[in-house]
Amino acid sequence: MQDKKKRTAVITGVSGFIGSYLVSLLNKKGWKVYGISVKKMPDNSLYCLAKFVLCDIRKPAYTMKIFQEIKPDVVFHLAAQSYPTLSWRFPHLTFDSNILGTYNVLNAILKTNPQAIVAIASSSAVYGYVSESEVPVKEEQETKPLHPYGVSKLATESFAYMFHKVFGLRCIIARIFNTIGPGKQGDVVGDFCKRLVHIEEGNCAPILRVGNLESRRAFIDVRDTVQALYLLAEKGRPGEAYNISGLKPIRVGDLLEMLLQFSRVKVTIKSDPKLFRYFEEPVIWGDITKIQAETEWSPQIPLKKTLEDTLNWWRDAD
Repeated sequence: MQDKKKRTAVITGVSGFIGSYLVSLLNKKGWKVYGISVKKMPDNSLYCLAKFVLCDIRKPAYTMKIFQEIKPDVVFHLAAQSYPTLSWRFPHLTFDSNILGTYNVLNAILKTNPQAIVAIASSSAVYGYVSESEVPVKEEQETKPLHPYGVSKLATESFAYMFHKVFGLRCIIARIFNTIGPGKQGDVVGDFCKRLVHIEEGNCAPILRVGNLESRRAFIDVRDTVQALYLLAEKGRPGEAYNISGLKPIRVGDLLEMLLQFSRVKVTIKSDPKLFRYFEEPVIWGDITKIQAETEWSPQIPLKKTLEDTLNWWRDAD
């Protein structure tokens, strides 16, 4: 029988980057946490704080069965194929995971516990190209995604809105901007840190090859991001979308210079045309006035600390 003294949460995509941090936060809040993932959990002490359930949300019958058994108070829907570059190579996988998977999750919640609160992780990618004059971008900005991943996230939001308006499901949309931190892989910060550590260990020449350093991003620490997700589940308004972004953008080249302050070796920076993307938004920065006003959330962790912690994580992991 479900423990009535504790709130029960389900985190889909728990094995992803944000998932482990959210598990840790909810555990500290005294919640009972179930983690759903399509793959086996890594050997990480944070994940031991949740009860793990192996599930492919693209399969509706088994997804329904799991939600019928758990009947969570809150669902944090993080499961997704979340790499824009990969979405070009495997659009069908992205659409199956992000669109069909979201429909299956929302339908399962509606049929088994329609009173649940559902915090859905969307992305700044739904906005697409935003001009310099339009930043920081507000939630009312027209959505025109520029890659299959962004399209899939916009479809995810559409399902959330539909389930809320038609069936009354309490869906809250979190548009997450560039989230970084210890453990993140496959992004610009994680890539910089990984290669710096290889240089520090003498595994390669002290040359760091880079792509576009002129783009600007409002980076946010993952520990701030999960705090925002928690507060949205507590105080957010169903049917609404909220930006979760850093306070101000920084040029990627300036971020790299900041990161190099923590390096143990001297590094030469060289531009590499192969590392430039076909298209890259010049600036990504979200207006967080709405979430600040309604939840009193604001980023707390300085960028320098995030970079130092991330570099140290790679040193320990390498």
